[in-house]
Amino acid sequence: MRNGNIMTIVLAVAIMLIAAPVSAQVNVVWDGETSAVWGLNTNWVGDVAPTDIDDVEFNDVGLAGVGLTVDMNGASIEVNDMLISGGADGYDFIGSGGDLSVADFTHSATGTNTFSGDLYTTGAVNVNAGKLAITGDANGIGGAVNVNAGAIARSQAFLAGRRDDRT
Repeated sequence: MRNGNIMTIVLAVAIMLIAAPVSAQVNVVWDGETSAVWGLNTNWVGDVAPTDIDDVEFNDVGLAGVGLTVDMNGASIEVNDMLISGGADGYDFIGSGGDLSVADFTHSATGTNTFSGDLYTTGAVNVNAGKLAITGDANGIGGAVNVNAGAIARSQAFLAGRRDDRT
């Protein structure tokens, strides 16, 4: 009888673990539906702002007739990976006293986009198309800066903190 109780408990715990919700990384896409503020839920597809485990993507959508400024609004934002893709052109990511921390930052857009906030990465910055202008403090880039295609424009502050960069 005692072994039967133990097996029942083990089985109940196993069922609870299997049925428990699991946090999963998702790809969260910017739509700029309401404003330029990063942390506002309605600026993201599905009306949910990304969390620190999510990948974020900025493509060629945004408010019609409004500049594609994305304001971190003084917040320290952390996401998994960030991708600027498609025909994205004219985005300006401003910190307003905040900063962005990501694993990998990839620019695969055909347009020109600017990152003027503070950027921290644990991985690489990859430019695969178009032009990425980094004018903010990017001394926190932990990995390589790879220009596979396209171009990167860097500020003097950026160059001063990067020994492995080529101009």
